[in-house]
Amino acid sequence: MGPNPESIHEAQRRRMVEDMSNLLSRHFGQQEVTEVISHVNELFARSWAQRGSSDQAELSSEPIPTPRGRKHLH
Repeated sequence: MGPNPESIHEAQRRRMVEDMSNLLSRHFGQQEVTEVISHVNELFARSWAQRGSSDQAELSSEPIPTPRGRKHLH
């Protein structure tokens, strides 16, 4: 089965926060980093709310066809 869309979105958010924090902390103080991370969290919350309200949030379990000439390596 695998993870649900909400857990994937949360993992993406956590990874983004981690990456942004590491990058920004090289150049800015903690207060500035916290400000940016707050905005990142708001953006992820907004995108999740928009995704939840749209009908396009459903994921298909059908396999995606690969272009001709390309091989599956697994």
